Amino acid sequence: MNYIAKKQANFSISLSLILALICFFIFILPLVTCPLWGQVVQKKQLTETDYKLFGELQLNQAAPNGRWVSFNMIYPSSEDTLFVKNTSNKKIYSFPGASNGLFLAGDRFVCESPKGLLVLNLNTQKQQYIPLVAQYAYAPDSDQLILLTKSTGSEADLLLMDSKGQTTEKIKGVMSFSMSPDGNKVIYCTTEDGYNSMAVLELAKQNTRRWIIRKSRLAFTTPTWQKKAKALAFFATDPDLSSKSLLFYYRLDRHLLYEMNSEKMSGFPLDKTLTSDKYPISISEDLSKVFFGIGPKTGVRQDPVLPDTDSSVELWNANAKWIYPMERKRPRLEQQSTLAVWFPLTDQLRELSSSELPQVMLGGNQYAILSNAQCYEPQFDLEGPRDFYIMDLNTAKKELLLEKQPTVPSQVLPTPSPSGHYITYFKDNNWWIYDLRSKAHINISAKLPSMTSIAEPYGVAGWSLQDKEIILYDQYDLWRIAADGSKATRMTHGREQKIQFRINRSGFEQDLLANYNGWTHTVIEMEKGLLLQAKGDDGKTGYFRWKDIDRVIPIVYSDSYLTKLQAIDHGKSFIYQDQKFSESPRVVYLEDKKTRTVFQSNPQQSNYGWGTSELLFYYNEKGEKLKSLLYYPAHYNPEKKYPMIVHIYEEQASQLHKFINPSMLAEDGYNPTVLTSQGYFVLCPDIIRKDQHEGQSALDFTMAATREVISRNLVYPDKIGLMGHSFGGYQTTYIITQTGLFAAAVAGSAVTDLTSYYFTVNWKSGRPTMNYFQKGQLRMMQSPYEIPELYKGNSPLVYADRITTPLLSFTGKEDNHVDWHQSVELYLAMRRLGKKHVMLLYPNEAHSLFNPSNQKDLSLRIQQWFGYYLKGQTPAPWITEAIK
Repeated sequence: MNYIAKKQANFSISLSLILALICFFIFILPLVTCPLWGQVVQKKQLTETDYKLFGELQLNQAAPNGRWVSFNMIYPSSEDTLFVKNTSNKKIYSFPGASNGLFLAGDRFVCESPKGLLVLNLNTQKQQYIPLVAQYAYAPDSDQLILLTKSTGSEADLLLMDSKGQTTEKIKGVMSFSMSPDGNKVIYCTTEDGYNSMAVLELAKQNTRRWIIRKSRLAFTTPTWQKKAKALAFFATDPDLSSKSLLFYYRLDRHLLYEMNSEKMSGFPLDKTLTSDKYPISISEDLSKVFFGIGPKTGVRQDPVLPDTDSSVELWNANAKWIYPMERKRPRLEQQSTLAVWFPLTDQLRELSSSELPQVMLGGNQYAILSNAQCYEPQFDLEGPRDFYIMDLNTAKKELLLEKQPTVPSQVLPTPSPSGHYITYFKDNNWWIYDLRSKAHINISAKLPSMTSIAEPYGVAGWSLQDKEIILYDQYDLWRIAADGSKATRMTHGREQKIQFRINRSGFEQDLLANYNGWTHTVIEMEKGLLLQAKGDDGKTGYFRWKDIDRVIPIVYSDSYLTKLQAIDHGKSFIYQDQKFSESPRVVYLEDKKTRTVFQSNPQQSNYGWGTSELLFYYNEKGEKLKSLLYYPAHYNPEKKYPMIVHIYEEQASQLHKFINPSMLAEDGYNPTVLTSQGYFVLCPDIIRKDQHEGQSALDFTMAATREVISRNLVYPDKIGLMGHSFGGYQTTYIITQTGLFAAAVAGSAVTDLTSYYFTVNWKSGRPTMNYFQKGQLRMMQSPYEIPELYKGNSPLVYADRITTPLLSFTGKEDNHVDWHQSVELYLAMRRLGKKHVMLLYPNEAHSLFNPSNQKDLSLRIQQWFGYYLKGQTPAPWITEAIK
């Protein structure tokens, strides 16, 4: 063959090969690999055997320099693990069974592990285990660990350990210790040869020791620091004289110890003793007062109503302040502990609360706020109104602050400002401030524009320094308002963007601080700027930085669920947790507007088909704009239709981006990840509740949402199920009496007859259920005698004869929140009417199921129930028997 012929032959072979390859890629390969199109790889079907692989991520903290972050992975069937991960490389440490981790200076980390207290150098990987550590604390200024380690017998040693892991001091026979709030001092108690001593260590002064009491027969308890560590107080008892109780107060600046002897103190009640069970010790900011509890010596409980005979009869008095079961849950007022104040400098004592005014909170250094929760009992709201009084601590003079002030949960108690100059309260749809100095009541929200009204009690964020301004929330924004009400400035502009802003609280920070029977507002240092948490009506979440010029700068804001943001290195970088329903939570590091994933939980999720979520916006027949959360099934194919389960419970759209581990262990048998993996759409409509029409509003909003999904041709109209638990169970049972749209339903712990439920008792709290009908979820506002037709119109039991939907109901036989007989009533009605109904009663379970075996049983039965009615699966034997 000549050269030209060879070239032509080679060309023909090459051309044939090219044509063959083209045909392969265009026609043959798609036939083989078409399931991969739209996906990188074929996703596996999630099954119950896979559920145990999924754990819950809990972000703990970042090191101050941002180089390390700690987090936990919690698994339902295996040991929880604490991790420490480098934020810039792949270095990671894992500690199975460890907890209470803390970053120390010099890239060190400490945590409690099964082997003992672990101290780890994160750079050198050097580990030091210290066994039998009962308690530990860290002093950052002196870079020391303080450890209480058990030694022989019941004795323990107090160890002071430096940054190199060396023990610099060992104190034997220490019973307990307490770190001061500033981290620079430690108070500890020792015992030696039957004698007890108490000392203070000045950690910032080379561990200088100062003895408070040496070699005493007294036993010391409950040492308590003043919040600025300028003083401390503690109780003491004499082991030889059980009736003798002492209170000691120590001023660190003056090195003076004051003693109060309950037996010698003038005015101390003879039948009472010192106690910390209800009113723990506290010290005033001006160091002049010590507050503590006084309780009965014997602790003998008396019945609220003593019988006249030896019979065990319960005497229920119809005009008693509280009904008998409620009284039984609480000691009689004369038997309750009271709060007292001791003035160490003058050695005077004063009881603040009493049986007439038993509820108490403190305001600054000068006054107490007193009230009586039984003031207007008997009444039939969830919480009764009260009269509030102000008591001057120095003179004991009382003045009326507020008369018949509502105390329902949505309206917080009158609350002192941090410095105690003002008291805030909500009344007549406005926020008010009481000025202690001028004794004036000031309405601080009345003059605000109606479009930005804060007439709803969304809450108080706190006060600025020296109580100059109060910071309030409205539906979307923050407001700073002068204490005299003269000026109000909107700090954010979320209303225009439909973004709700709230101050970012990390760890145990709260808007309100505990204050005996009430609260105190927190201090907000606005001069330093604020980190704000943001949540949009469209489902986006994130964080913003607020500056003093009343503008917000976005840090991170996206179409996902962002939580637990922490500022690092003085706000130069951030760490936070990010997740979507379809994306397992991850730890994210943010610096210079660039993000990187530090840790991805549940990486195996990428192997499985997973559902997605979206928000639906639509209108009902009344023209109201509504919103629902819709979960799409795993392996969703837009060419197909699917069955759907509608889950109802008030408003659920805020759950849009929350990742939910697949599990059979659910308290109410509902897990949207499991349901979507089984090929269901899951619809969660937001239900806007309407007073006296709870059933009808649930029907309206649920039907509008369901019809919207049907109109989009996503689901089979005749393969839709309905489910709900608690209030959602009530809504479910009501809806199926009004429509036959749903092919099957599941209702848990449901109220079925409003009239009979009105006349029940929550036996756990002792409270009459009728109290929930005023301001609780069932807002009927009036009694069945006043509006009988409305009670009937909202009761599923009344319309049981209209039910055509097969119903599976469940409840616990110890349910005290919704009397389990409510489920029995509907069961008996449906049985009498020949309706398809199965009821599951779980012994030893309350309102929600907590026994894992029962949780799994319930989840399985719900899946079998819907599997039969919505998918046509072979029914389980228990269903077959029920539908004969």
